[in-house]
Amino acid sequence: WLMDEGDIDADWARLSERFEGTGHIVGTQATFWQGKALAAGRKVHASLYARAAAGAENPGSGRYCEEVAVVTGASKGSIAASVVAQLLDGGATV
Repeated sequence: WLMDEGDIDADWARLSERFEGTGHIVGTQATFWQGKALAAGRKVHASLYARAAAGAENPGSGRYCEEVAVVTGASKGSIAASVVAQLLDGGATV
């Protein structure tokens, strides 16, 4: 909801790839938000949520898709937060 449709279109590839291989729970949430977006008439948002839902169910995607990391502390803007973001982007369970 925070991005307008033009921004989503401009950054479609990066946004849609972020959810690759993240699993069934993320896919279910994306499907929920797709329904909300459709009900609100936000077609571009709904398309992105649909793509995220489909990508989430793809096993074996991402550099860290088979990895699990336990992070014991991180704060906004810290190195740990940056590492966590990279692990999540790569499909790790964090």
